[in-house]
Amino acid sequence: MTYFPFAERRDTFAFTCTHILDGEGEIRLVTHHFDDGSYEFLCGEEGHAAAHAVIITIGELLDLDPSIALVSDLPVGCCAMRKDKQSPWEFSKLADEEWYPASQGRMP
Repeated sequence: MTYFPFAERRDTFAFTCTHILDGEGEIRLVTHHFDDGSYEFLCGEEGHAAAHAVIITIGELLDLDPSIALVSDLPVGCCAMRKDKQSPWEFSKLADEEWYPASQGRMP
């Protein structure tokens, strides 16, 4: 069995954008929502239309970009951002969402 760092199953659905899948963008923003535990792996660009939204598995995203393993322990109610694929991830709480106190040591 291949190493899989996320607590969720490899076939767990996540949201992404077409820019990630077609190679036009890199994953620069990851959110882990408190209300339903869902993930978003986005390019971070503004102005997306509904047609840019794609549902894919976390396993497929990890195959596309193994560097997202570094955010596999992202607490719910939090997000991780980076300038580009070579930059370090910066972590923060999502505005207007609850978050687990266990993340307090990692979040600003």
